[in-house]
Amino acid sequence: MLKPLPVLRTTYRSTDYLQGQYPADADYQEIITESTRVIKPNGELLGVYLKGVVPKKLALEAFEVLKGADLQSKNRGLSTHAGEQVRVVNPNGTRSKTNQLPEAVNSGIIGYYDRYTRTPYCRECAWNRQHPEQWQKLYPYVAFIDKAMATYAPEHHRRQLEFARRTNPAWVIGSTAFTTITVNQSYQTAVHKDAGDLKEGIGVISCLRAGDYSGGYLVLPEYQVAFDLGSCDVLLFDVHAWHGNTTLNSSPGSLRVTCVFYYRENMIRCGTPEYELATVEARKPKSPIWSHEEVAKGNDLATQALVAAALTKTPPGG
Repeated sequence: MLKPLPVLRTTYRSTDYLQGQYPADADYQEIITESTRVIKPNGELLGVYLKGVVPKKLALEAFEVLKGADLQSKNRGLSTHAGEQVRVVNPNGTRSKTNQLPEAVNSGIIGYYDRYTRTPYCRECAWNRQHPEQWQKLYPYVAFIDKAMATYAPEHHRRQLEFARRTNPAWVIGSTAFTTITVNQSYQTAVHKDAGDLKEGIGVISCLRAGDYSGGYLVLPEYQVAFDLGSCDVLLFDVHAWHGNTTLNSSPGSLRVTCVFYYRENMIRCGTPEYELATVEARKPKSPIWSHEEVAKGNDLATQALVAAALTKTPPGG
């Protein structure tokens, strides 16, 4: 799979003002359509674009599973357009504690998720819990994406994999470096930076599509580059740089499914499923989501992971 890639070195400009806005043509100077390694001005890796690398049979199997997945959400955090999410009024007349969209969008999470205020326990996401056979059919696709990450971003993968190895296996997707996948169905994101994923790793996105459409470029405006993701493409990139999608122009019946694979940084704190259930049942109102002992244990495991990754040599050709 490994082959030399052309290298593009970028320039930099501050684009904080674009947060929450949809990127436009003026926000990039280069559209990348062929396999390319993209480097920041300081020499760090910005992204690796891999054109058409997912085997078609594997892509078709994954697309058949995901095209019918009912993954809608009213809470898409920073990826929504500025001002779209508001405090909604609950049926009992109270206002929600979190911002939500007036209407659900076709974007959701599968895999595993850590604790947060509304659900203070580590858990399996609803979709894979309700569709175990469909979930298992995705494993070969996830394993391939994991291999692509290991091949083209080996240092990032090594660090992330060491975290995964120290995480309870109930919360890791097979033997990969991933815990969680965000699935978007023809969904346009505003300019944002990802949160909650492992900063020592790297974001991975893959595209599956049916029908004709144009646009939907993934733009990194700080570096003035855009990626034209087509079916079977994979992009490894720094999700902590500003990024968002241009308008997607779809023909009737077309569908664009993008999957974002990552490791959620707090998963290393999670206990066994039994422990998580017992903890939430015994939890007192307004108590911290994580105890001091859980935080300390997670920090210790994280240190172990980074040390182990640093002591492991990069594979030849990486």
